[in-house]
Amino acid sequence: MSKWMQSCLVVLALGLAAGCDKGGGAGGGKCGNGTVVELSGNHGHAVEIPADHVKRGMGGGYAVKGGDHEHAVVLRDDDMKKLQAGEKVTTRTSSVNSHLHEVTISCK
Repeated sequence: MSKWMQSCLVVLALGLAAGCDKGGGAGGGKCGNGTVVELSGNHGHAVEIPADHVKRGMGGGYAVKGGDHEHAVVLRDDDMKKLQAGEKVTTRTSSVNSHLHEVTISCK
């Protein structure tokens, strides 16, 4: 089983809905140009949260790729609504190789 799949299973085991495209939604607010994602203790990882995902206002799961392993990060509907309002969102990645990263997301 891949490390990404293990991360997703961990996220799902926590009772969070990851990777679901729920469609619909309105708004969009302040993230028309996309997002800026900062990861604590970053060692080659990157994650993209597309502007249209924020505009929909529907959370989902995202792969944090790079290096020799991947993490997962889950954003809730409430997180997307905060981004739409111009607020920063802080969360954490899944734990892989005995570590995780704090994630701070804001609009460009």
